[in-house]
Amino acid sequence: ETAEKCLEEQGIDRPAMGDVLWNLEYAFQLQETAMQNDPDENSTNHIADLPLHCPEPEPFDTSVIGRGVGGSDDDLEDATTSAVFSQLVNPRGR
Repeated sequence: ETAEKCLEEQGIDRPAMGDVLWNLEYAFQLQETAMQNDPDENSTNHIADLPLHCPEPEPFDTSVIGRGVGGSDDDLEDATTSAVFSQLVNPRGR
């Protein structure tokens, strides 16, 4: 809820930093209390139980790319670059 309020368009609608800090500390205390009550809840306690052998990945079928709907490899690269990195190239604030 606090995180959503922090994303409000208007600054007046966002919580004060003191309120955000209080909510984070409260959430941290709740988490610490829960972990003290159930120490096995921490997933790092079970790392030794994980298998050491990782399964082999499925082979990548490159023929699917060749049977595309049309266009060239340059079109694919341009679309990917513009869609994925548009905000990195042209950062805009709220």
